[in-house]
Amino acid sequence: MINYTSSLEKIEFLLSFCISLRKKFLYAPIPKVAHTTIKKTLFTLEMSEAGLTYEGNVHDCLASPFILPYQLPDSMLHEIFLKHTYFKFTFIRNPIDRIASGYLDKISNTTNERKIERAYFEKMLGADENTEITLVDFLSVLRKTPPDAMDLHFKPQSDVILSNTIDYDFIGSMDSLDTELPMILSKIYNKPYNEIQVTNVTHHATNASNKIPSVFTEQRAYDLAEEIYKDDFKLYQSVISKQ
Repeated sequence: MINYTSSLEKIEFLLSFCISLRKKFLYAPIPKVAHTTIKKTLFTLEMSEAGLTYEGNVHDCLASPFILPYQLPDSMLHEIFLKHTYFKFTFIRNPIDRIASGYLDKISNTTNERKIERAYFEKMLGADENTEITLVDFLSVLRKTPPDAMDLHFKPQSDVILSNTIDYDFIGSMDSLDTELPMILSKIYNKPYNEIQVTNVTHHATNASNKIPSVFTEQRAYDLAEEIYKDDFKLYQSVISKQ
């Protein structure tokens, strides 16, 4: 049987993937890869299939309309993950953009809402809430942190989606989300492409792709990023090369 927890902590794994028994698909969310927008859109569509309206918080996993891994026996997870009876998809992001987004949203942003993610780095650096944590500081701490111990916002995408375990049918790029997500959902829900309404949620957006020059100001930051996220760079290049 598969070691499903080799890359994810047990609780993260059990409460992560969105599985639809009705439509036979699995979506693997990745924080900082438009996962709030994708989940909101999926939740709305799934509930509408039952004639209901979704008005909840997509981050409240226990209120999800989807089945979560903890609810299924290992034999069924094995079938979903490794066989093609379920359509499995996810979206990934340029690793540089995702690093910048996570850093801007969770580390350099020192509002009360963001202190939980930042606290670990303050402890590791001997800093406090008033200390500036540079991108190089941030990445240097991550370099010493095992993937299993990383916050999901910073964990390599390849680990979050268990890319070495799950045989995905489709991996898209966040760059093409506006066209690829409706295309996938129109097939899953058997609806015309133009009837798929993507619910854009932007309250965690940082516009990171336009801020790269002001965030990645040192070559050392690029070097650390390539070392920590080497598998993500390979995965991203593989995805965009097929577009």
